[in-house]
Amino acid sequence: MTQAFELMREHVIRHVPIVSGGEVVGIVSERLLNTYAKLRDVDPRKVPLAEVMITKPYTVTPETPLAEVVHTMAYNKYGSAIVVRGRQIVGIFTTTDALCELERILEGHSSVTPEW
Repeated sequence: MTQAFELMREHVIRHVPIVSGGEVVGIVSERLLNTYAKLRDVDPRKVPLAEVMITKPYTVTPETPLAEVVHTMAYNKYGSAIVVRGRQIVGIFTTTDALCELERILEGHSSVTPEW
């Protein structure tokens, strides 16, 4: 967990996909890690991410329509979608990204196609 926290701070990100054998197997978020770190008797330096990650994260392709991604995220209360091309991660679309796109739409500057 400590390494994930450091990675998030270093890159100013809130979500980290977990890959095993070239496959996306999970995701951890800053919020999730903070929740576990606050638990009594939990030493973040000793807890493997496999024990705290969300398994079967929501994944999409760059071709997935943005409306579909946003709908699925909102309906299921997902904080992010991992964007994959084949087995390669090409980006992460978060609720913050969705709000930024909504702002662009409201201001009349939307590109409609996200830049993964």
